Amino acid sequence: MAQESRISIKALLVGTVVDLVGSSLFGLIWGFCVAVIKAGQGDTFSEKSFYSMEPWALLIVSFIGLCYTALGGYVAAMMAKRSQLLHGAIVGGLTLPWFLVGTSAVPSWYLVVGVLGVIPFGILGGMLSQRRQRASSAT
Repeated sequence: MAQESRISIKALLVGTVVDLVGSSLFGLIWGFCVAVIKAGQGDTFSEKSFYSMEPWALLIVSFIGLCYTALGGYVAAMMAKRSQLLHGAIVGGLTLPWFLVGTSAVPSWYLVVGVLGVIPFGILGGMLSQRRQRASSAT
């Protein structure tokens, strides 16, 4: 009998796609809203617009992006049905390179928050999946 692998590649791919597509769609919507607001004020949207945003607004954007990472970790862990925390952490690690794209357009503290938060939020998604699977198996 072949030993079952601890890691499900299919689950990781689906979880990573969930994170990247969700984050990208949110980023497009956010960028569009900022551009509309800037146009209403007579300004043009540029990369420097991120530097002029209020820090609380960037923290909210960062938090929502990290929540998409948690969702991707959750989906991967649910699909794998084993090693939930590991699957969540790997999804966070797989999405990290995409997070680093376009780093010149954001303040450095925003980048640090994202880099330090991406793997823990992926693990959080795995923990939520683990908790849900335990609750459903107990009933």
